Amino acid sequence: MLMETYQNDPVTASQIAGFLSEHPDFNLFAISQWPTTRDPACTGCDGNVKNASIQALNTTTQLSMMGPVVARFSQESNHPQLMSFSDIDCGSSTAAVCTVVGNLGFVPVDGRQAFKVYVITPGQQPRLWSCMSATNPVPASWVMRNLNYKFDYYRVSDCSADVSGQIPDATTRLFVR
Repeated sequence: MLMETYQNDPVTASQIAGFLSEHPDFNLFAISQWPTTRDPACTGCDGNVKNASIQALNTTTQLSMMGPVVARFSQESNHPQLMSFSDIDCGSSTAAVCTVVGNLGFVPVDGRQAFKVYVITPGQQPRLWSCMSATNPVPASWVMRNLNYKFDYYRVSDCSADVSGQIPDATTRLFVR
């Protein structure tokens, strides 16, 4: 997340877009703009906070010009060979709910011949999302925008195995703007 950029500034937007094109693996999922501009000092306003920028927030979103720069679909996975996600329509749709697909791999370890994947959203208990679907991508057509999702992947002996106290073999955090 990039913090405190100039409000609705085309130079900053261009610089960020250039950096992201040079570093395609960099995962920028949000930009916050501080209500100040590159404009010269104005009469009757704080040098750090411009009144015009604050007034502009009434007519624009916080992202405004930066919106096209920020990724609409973002993920961080600590073991992408076991679990990663592909965007189906979240990047192209503006609907409140969209679809991603879980790409779930599997390598048996210590006699554990199955896996379970749980999804966790803020303030909610983990819920089972998938079990034993290693050969097929698994759709999630219930992904809501602006909500953080955490997916935990566990290698298990079978789908009835308890994962309490077990450390996930893979974790992916997913965010759709």
